[in-house]
Amino acid sequence: MEKKKELEKTPLWEDIAVIVSVLTLWPTVLRRENLMSRILMVIALLILVFILLRRLKRFNSALNK
Repeated sequence: MEKKKELEKTPLWEDIAVIVSVLTLWPTVLRRENLMSRILMVIALLILVFILLRRLKRFNSALNK
């Protein structure tokens, strides 16, 4: 029971960013890709890498406690 109190809940903005990043893939799936959609995909990739690093840090800190 104590371990659940130690785990931090993921911020809402991270969850929203992941969903929006998945949505940026749809122009490619529908074969309607253009320069703007590629730029958005690169930005989404950078945001996802940032989120991954934050979650790994949070996971490691929870393991160390």
